[in-house]
Formats: sequence, C-alpha cells, structure tokens
Amino acid sequence: MGLIVQHDDIIALLKKLNIYNGDELIIYATLKTSKPFYVKMNYLNLDKYIVQGVWLAVSKEDVKFLTVSQLGKLHKEVITIPHEDISDFNVKKNLLLYTISITDWQKNVVQFKIASKVFGNKKHHADFIELINQTKE
Repeated sequence: MGLIVQHDDIIALLKKLNIYNGDELIIYATLKTSKPFYVKMNYLNLDKYIVQGVWLAVSKEDVKFLTVSQLGKLHKEVITIPHEDISDFNVKKNLLLYTISITDWQKNVVQFKIASKVFGNKKHHADFIELINQTKE
C-alpha cells in the first residue's frame, strides 16, 4: 500500500471480509462539515472514529463506508447500508466540487464532498464518472 489507498487495497479488504459484490464503484469523499463524523444513520454510527475522509463503495445492492484515519490508513471495519434502507442517493455539482447526499427513511442526511479526481488514485475518476452516469438514469 502506498501513500494513497488504491482500489486494489479496498477490493482486497472487501474480499477478505467476504462482502465484495464485484460491481462496486469506489470513490473518495470527505464530510461536507468540519465536524467529526458523528452520524446516527441506522447502521452508520461511527462515534468511535474521528473521521474526515471515507471511501464509498457503491454497488447495486448497498453502499459500503470504509473510514480512513487521519494518517490515510483504512480502518478494518466496514459499515454496509443496503439500498432498501436508503430513501435518496443524490449527486449534485457545486462550483468546484460535487456533493453526495445520502438520506435514510427517517430523513437523516449525510453529505460528502467529492472531487472528480484524487491525486494518486487513477481509478477514482473513472468510477466517479460512472456513478454520475448511473444516478442520472
């Protein structure tokens, strides 16, 4: 593993945990707020982490959250939210960045900032473009 987490590292972790679907689009996101990641969305309770960055692995079945430490290392725990527990998954273009909003059925919303490119990870951009195309459908 280099300085930047690569898609192969994430896929290897998902396979090791036996939760790899094979169709994941993997993108890096940061919280849209400067507060630590204290989110209470059903499965997404990350109180024990002070996280700004997260890798999202979005598949047809679920959204997986792979949190990243302040040193850029992946935490070994993965939070998985099935699509049936998500009422809205939205990608919106802002002036310089994109925003992904994920809403559950209780109207809890988590927002992430996404850059279309991540320095050091070439596959992020291709997966991000594919995610945008899928959310337009």
